Amino acid sequence: MEFIVQKIRKQENDTLNQAIKYYSIICLVNNIKLSKREIELLAFTVINGTISSKANKEKFCREFDSSIA
Repeated sequence: MEFIVQKIRKQENDTLNQAIKYYSIICLVNNIKLSKREIELLAFTVINGTISSKANKEKFCREFDSSIA
């Protein structure tokens, strides 16, 4: 059995980074294979409610240095 250790600061002031760390841990514990970008998208969507609006798509692209497909 292999263990993966991830260090987490006790307090994270940025809600988005906190959500990314949370979902990264959940995926590891449950052996769910998601890419870093998929976890970022999941966390962003949970915090902002949706990715389907143009404003949120643009915000995600700015936040994660991505482009609108």
